[in-house]
Amino acid sequence: MRLKITFSFQDKLILPSSYQLAIQSMIYSLITDKEIKSFLHEIGYKLEKRIYKPFTFSWLQGKHQIREGKIIFSSPVTLHISSCWDPMIKSLCNALLTQSFFTLHHQKINIENLEMMKDPIFSESMLVRTLSPITMYSTVEIPSGRKVTHYYDIRDPEFTILIRNNLIKKARAFFNLDLSERPFSFTPHGQVHAKQQKTMRYKGTVIKAWHGVFCMQGDPQLQQIAYQTGAGGKNGQGYGMLSIYKNS
Repeated sequence: MRLKITFSFQDKLILPSSYQLAIQSMIYSLITDKEIKSFLHEIGYKLEKRIYKPFTFSWLQGKHQIREGKIIFSSPVTLHISSCWDPMIKSLCNALLTQSFFTLHHQKINIENLEMMKDPIFSESMLVRTLSPITMYSTVEIPSGRKVTHYYDIRDPEFTILIRNNLIKKARAFFNLDLSERPFSFTPHGQVHAKQQKTMRYKGTVIKAWHGVFCMQGDPQLQQIAYQTGAGGKNGQGYGMLSIYKNS
């Protein structure tokens, strides 16, 4: 399930350049059910050594300027939130329909429109574009014993393999499904430019991610998981949200 929310505000909305934590905090604050909030924030779906969050969200869409390390938005702005876990979406809908105003980074915003969007019908090959950039990474230990995070370039052949493996693990974690034999690929569509890479910070940690249009091919269930919960890693921090560009 997916929500498309349009917010309005007076004057300007001023956010730090890496504002995903502010949106994540607002999303958690909207969930009033303590059990749902605790599960999302503190527990999640555990598989092997990783924890997977069953949701993702977009970056804000709207007119904006970048000035002195800040992003200054003009009203209105649009936010998408997507999840494969219905209780989360229902809890958010309840809050968005009953509260008179909301707070984002200590600033008052109002809801202008709320739309529940249906999942598309997934074909064997689709073009998708990012609503928030995709990050794919692995952590390795160097000879000194220090752990280093390696972020993958979308042109790296390993990228599509890791995206697929990540979705297979999400299928097991979220739905107890074994989709390990299902085909899936996720590759850049068209020429890749360096400016598509975005370097952000989350609680002081540097994250490298990629915007762009991608060709998503293969099993419809794996495609749906990518669409509902995000492609790649750190989805609950606002990475990997996709929209359908067109059926290819």
